Amino acid sequence: GIFNVSVVASIQGACFDTFSVAIQVVNFADASIDSVADLCQQDLAINLNSNQIGGIWSGVGVVNTTTGIFDPSIAGAGLHTLFYTMPGSCGTMDSTEVLVLSNQAATINAVSQVCEGQAPITMSSLNPGGLWSGIGIVDSISGVFDPSVSGIGSYTVYYATSNGSCMDFDSAQIDVVV
Repeated sequence: GIFNVSVVASIQGACFDTFSVAIQVVNFADASIDSVADLCQQDLAINLNSNQIGGIWSGVGVVNTTTGIFDPSIAGAGLHTLFYTMPGSCGTMDSTEVLVLSNQAATINAVSQVCEGQAPITMSSLNPGGLWSGIGIVDSISGVFDPSVSGIGSYTVYYATSNGSCMDFDSAQIDVVV
């Protein structure tokens, strides 16, 4: 609040004067930011939080500087430093780092048709290193599909990738014919 303070000034001897000064006491602004867990690039936007409202958010991926909305898909993969600044004469600033993990797209390079007597084939994906599953998959790591195991028919194979807690899935249909 605003306080009136009386000040008495004197110069050696009997001469003195009194006057009032208004002093405004402003609370110290607290710009402390709550920590943010690692995010995946495909995660939905999140609300950043601080101990006190009224500041300005900034940094790559901040899509609303007033409310503190951070979008990992706009920020992209990597380590991002975000800032929160409280304005005013007693304003402060804080920063935090947010790690956005990249998507490892599980896009399967489709094989639409194989013959029942054909030798096993190795499935492939845009990003190797994931796990394969489904009827006819005989090696979940290398993605070997054996039509003699599946038999004639239409089958769905699945592929999953992960980068830390960030996962992606894809599926493809394979027709085994005579």
